Amino acid sequence: YVMELVGTFFLTVAVTLTGNPIAIGLMLVGLMYVGAHVSGGHYNPAVSLAACLREKININEMLWYMAVQVAGALLGMWLFALITNNVYEPDVAPGITVWVAVLMEGLLAMLYCLVWLTVLTTQRFKSTMLYGFATGLTLLAIVSVGGLFNPAIAFATMICTMGKATGMFASGDNLIIYIVGPLVGGAIAVSLIRYLNAKEKKSA
Repeated sequence: YVMELVGTFFLTVAVTLTGNPIAIGLMLVGLMYVGAHVSGGHYNPAVSLAACLREKININEMLWYMAVQVAGALLGMWLFALITNNVYEPDVAPGITVWVAVLMEGLLAMLYCLVWLTVLTTQRFKSTMLYGFATGLTLLAIVSVGGLFNPAIAFATMICTMGKATGMFASGDNLIIYIVGPLVGGAIAVSLIRYLNAKEKKSA
């Protein structure tokens, strides 16, 4: 759990302070090699949900993972506020409807979780050392096209802007976009990984 807190903290710092896809992707590469063998290298509630549905962790562990991920994101938000004297708030690009944004966040989360599940839970790739680069480069691509897809960061933002009339979650739309969308995407990724790897037994 400590690894998940630390990992989500540093990932949040990269997201909030830089917003740079390369910096965020490379941060994840490093964090995966530091923590994948310790906690699985989730750093994201959507991944933890996918891991639970894939039977890599149980429901109780999943809830603890999600809790410490939000705690790590909150610490990252605190550092961002300390440095910039501002509150980080992602926003939907102008002209994009709520449901299009939900679809995009869900699809991007599904893609990332599919990559994570492939390189860390399937027999074909479970012995490879490329999982860090596979997940990091995928995140780099996702951020490059404008996705956030990390419900821990979104939930931390909700807490930090609670009571603010113009806050990120004042209307409730962003709650659906940045929390519900990615979680649904993570769940769909599990069904896809089972279908795509139907001929092999689940890895231990």
